[in-house]
Amino acid sequence: MRNRFRHAVPVAIVGIVALFVLAGCEECPDFGEEQQTGECALTGYVLDAISGDGVSGAEVYIVGDGSAETDESGWFFIADAPCGDQTVEITADGYIDLETEISIGDTTEQDFAIVPVSEFDDWRFILSWGQDPADLDSHLWVPLNVESYWHVYYANDGYLDQEPYAQLDVDDVTSYGPETITIRKHNIEERSQDFYDGEYIYAVKHYSGASSIPESGATVRIYRGNVLVRTITAPPGTAYDDWYWYVGRLNCRTGAWTLVNTYSASSPAMLYDGPDTK
Repeated sequence: MRNRFRHAVPVAIVGIVALFVLAGCEECPDFGEEQQTGECALTGYVLDAISGDGVSGAEVYIVGDGSAETDESGWFFIADAPCGDQTVEITADGYIDLETEISIGDTTEQDFAIVPVSEFDDWRFILSWGQDPADLDSHLWVPLNVESYWHVYYANDGYLDQEPYAQLDVDDVTSYGPETITIRKHNIEERSQDFYDGEYIYAVKHYSGASSIPESGATVRIYRGNVLVRTITAPPGTAYDDWYWYVGRLNCRTGAWTLVNTYSASSPAMLYDGPDTK
């Protein structure tokens, strides 16, 4: 029924406009904006970026037109949403506000990950993407000067209260994300709290599912504490199954960021990377 009515409305409008023209009206009504509303819908979940759990009572607002509140599971539905490229804002008590750009079609499904307010001066990498592929993985390599070798990813979650003071908080395998890695300060020779010196390497790997990373709409948000520092979108290009999106390198002490943003079949840390089974 929805499709039948959707096609019938433009025909009716054309007929009405024709009557106005034949009548010789000087100020005929403008139907253009009305035709662009009420055609699309947005649905999905608002998730905690650290736990992966649904966030209840979050407000999802399409800037200009349309809003909804999430239920106990974090699910929301906005009917009669404006079509095309839109700005979506999400707010919830105890969480950092999120503003993002999405494209809304007939019925668009999209999950959103929001970050809980924290007392720690952590660095966080938050990976989100679209419906395909089903599984993208976050990978972090701790600086070379760390006493032990550390590669944080799904098979080696890491720790926040001991070496390497970096942890995969949530691993998503069913589309959208989030995949979140947190880096925390630690005690340096019992004198002060700090991050390791040197550069952390961050990359995303295509593990399973149709479509490629360039086609996935993948984005990485980097936070320090409660501040969003930058957002990086997967660039156009060629990437196959099991390839890496080498996003960049971060010096957590200075905040210096080196953007690489390339695709490769090899691990970006292959010179010292251990066995990689995924």
